[in-house]
Amino acid sequence: MRMPQLLNEENKRAWKSLPKAIGIVAGALASIPYLYVRNKLFGGKRTTSLRDHFIMAASKTMNIKLVYNEHSAPVTNKVAIFPIKHLARMDARVIPEFPQADFMMTAHFFNMPVLGRVIKAAANVSGFIPTTQTSDDKKRDQGQVIQRLNDNVSVCVFPEGCCSGAEMLEWSKGSLEPLFGAAGEDTRGNTISLKNQDVVVQPVSLRVKEINGVDVLNSPDEWGKYTMILDHRNILSRVWARMKQQSVTVEMQVLPELNPRDFSSAEDLMNEAHNKVRQIVNPDQVGTRRRREFVEWTEAQPHRVY
Repeated sequence: MRMPQLLNEENKRAWKSLPKAIGIVAGALASIPYLYVRNKLFGGKRTTSLRDHFIMAASKTMNIKLVYNEHSAPVTNKVAIFPIKHLARMDARVIPEFPQADFMMTAHFFNMPVLGRVIKAAANVSGFIPTTQTSDDKKRDQGQVIQRLNDNVSVCVFPEGCCSGAEMLEWSKGSLEPLFGAAGEDTRGNTISLKNQDVVVQPVSLRVKEINGVDVLNSPDEWGKYTMILDHRNILSRVWARMKQQSVTVEMQVLPELNPRDFSSAEDLMNEAHNKVRQIVNPDQVGTRRRREFVEWTEAQPHRVY
């Protein structure tokens, strides 16, 4: 009788959180036209207060907590690029920890007619960098990174491109190429290059520490209950599953900053950042898979629901 009772308790927890979740979604949607108008009136003046408010509220509703590892280095006060381990679609909880940084964000709704432009404009002024991460738009995406760095705004990136639980995928070097002379394009199609030569790189590790009161820090296979990599349900079903959870604690460890001048290429620098994070997240892993290989693998696995 214990399992039905547990499931009943989980559903009660989710139903209790539902009104808050609806309010958060409604508030976030209402903020989009406000930010769009604000962007038009004040010329794209950056603000992250609404971004961080809604993320913190959503994390609390889904019982997601974040703690710092005791060995974590302080976040640099220099302009920086932060390559972060992509733990899951809901690792947005990390974002408020970097109020000085804009987050690269890929979403299909940026390409929607009319509405996509409104959402993109709102994202631009609220601390996100809307991208498509396609080869056709690579220069434009890099141009957005360069513009932020030239404006003394740091940038956070998830170089794996998709969430992979404890497995470390190959990290894309594209976001670091401007540090080694690669030019991008601005919104008008003009060439733009990095002028700020003091940008550093500071890798960030993320691990699942606890799920429903159980320590899983050294049990990477259990991380799937948070990342839901093999859960192919729609976004509403996945969010509902997280709302049923009693608690999830994510551990963040900021690593010492890396100076691009100490490396010969963007690839060497990103590999070093990748290795430092891998030594924390999955020190026993041998080799890495590319994003496409990993996605193909997950699609071939049996459907799991947590």
